[in-house]
Amino acid sequence: MKRIYYLLGLLLLTGCSKEEHTEALDNNDCLQIGKAVLASNGEVSPWTEASLGVSLLSPGEMLNAGASFYNVELRYTENGWVSQPVLRWPDNAEGTVCDVVAYAPYLSTLSDPSAVPLSLAADQSQQGGPQQNDWLYSRSSMTKTGSGEPVQLELQHALSRLVFEVIFDGDYIGTEGIQSLSVSLKNNGTVDLNDGTVSVQGSSTAMSPCLLEVAPQGVSQCYELTVLPQEVSSDGVFVAFSVNGKSFEKSVSARFEAGKCYTYRLRIGRDIDPVLLALDPISIAQWEEEKVDLPQAGMDPEEYQAGDLWPNAENPIAYVVRARESHRPGIMVTIVDKKGTPFMNGGWLTSLEYQDPNNGGMFQAGSSLTDGIINMETMKILLSQQSDPALLSWKNFPALDYVRTLGPDWFIPAGEQWQTILDQIEPEVWSDLLANYWTVEFMKWTDGGPGFGYIAVVYSSTLRQDEDGKLKYVNMRFYRDTRQTEMLDQDVDFTTESYNVIAVRYF
Repeated sequence: MKRIYYLLGLLLLTGCSKEEHTEALDNNDCLQIGKAVLASNGEVSPWTEASLGVSLLSPGEMLNAGASFYNVELRYTENGWVSQPVLRWPDNAEGTVCDVVAYAPYLSTLSDPSAVPLSLAADQSQQGGPQQNDWLYSRSSMTKTGSGEPVQLELQHALSRLVFEVIFDGDYIGTEGIQSLSVSLKNNGTVDLNDGTVSVQGSSTAMSPCLLEVAPQGVSQCYELTVLPQEVSSDGVFVAFSVNGKSFEKSVSARFEAGKCYTYRLRIGRDIDPVLLALDPISIAQWEEEKVDLPQAGMDPEEYQAGDLWPNAENPIAYVVRARESHRPGIMVTIVDKKGTPFMNGGWLTSLEYQDPNNGGMFQAGSSLTDGIINMETMKILLSQQSDPALLSWKNFPALDYVRTLGPDWFIPAGEQWQTILDQIEPEVWSDLLANYWTVEFMKWTDGGPGFGYIAVVYSSTLRQDEDGKLKYVNMRFYRDTRQTEMLDQDVDFTTESYNVIAVRYF
């Protein structure tokens, strides 16, 4: 079950000790806070166990270090939240309005509230390191009611989160992991408590992210890092790592905003240079929710073995061709009959070029011969940049659109990737797949002549455009007996005929 993160809703009396409880209610001037800090499943989070810093001021007023209720420590105890001095409304009249500034973790000394020093650990590689370097903030306008109901204080993430998903493919299948991953960013700065704005200072340093014990499905390794909101330029190195004795560096142009989580997918395969692709950012809260849904550590590899149907025999969509093992994802392929899907049902592209959001360069969408996921992602970027989405959308690419309906982890293999996938299917699994699922009717096996056995033609996700601007898929044919693949002598024009759609998923 997904663990939902929510704000603690216990009506705790803030600023009043247990002994002062009666007096506070009689005087009706003790500030009560209901929602205070992040919690999950009713259990207090590390933020609940830490201290908060709270300041009270007039609406719109700038923080003043000499004010009566400036940077008051709010501690969580067995009696609830307790502060010293007691926090009280500036006026006991109903309708009184004040601003409440809160942040965590608490700092005992704040000489300049407009420039509070922030310094994140460069080494966050220990488990829980990104969370320990988090910083929460809120500024809320509160109104006193006659009923004395607690006010609602909601803290937000003031920093940014980075996630790196490492996927091995091609010649790197079976690689246990990358080594010495580091991210070059500024980790020192200040925060203005008046509005929560973070400013970075100094020079960039090498930061070490945390390797999560469990990675998402289809991902070999997943790293996480808390960083200060900032802009990075493609002029410098963003991430550096090594794998199998080879060192690599990647650059990006990006802007990291407060409260957002930015995921980068690092695919290492047959390409000479690994591919770093930025996915759509989400909120840190959403990432924390999704993270608890990752496969459990030490997942039993017996759950899906080669030859099993996914998700089950009653509703078979895919067939497992390789079981999941440590540091190596499993593989499944669709067996749903999608023959007859046309290559394209209308809409014209003037160019397959898209502008990369990382560095602003122009690239060809769907052009990879080794990575079908990259082809899907670059097509997504291309379509998002079309001036008139009503004329050109995923519906104009029914083969790719079908795969999208299966979920974000599915893809059509790229041209050369087909051979890589077929090489990882054991002979007995291959025989069972042919005998029971990839039938002659489904695969459109054709007689290749003496000594060639049967030949099947399938989609690849690799796209081409001819000189006239016509879109073509680079399709593959493979031989039933040998499983050897080759690209068709010429790109298949979408106007000629259609073939079967076979999708792949790592798990």
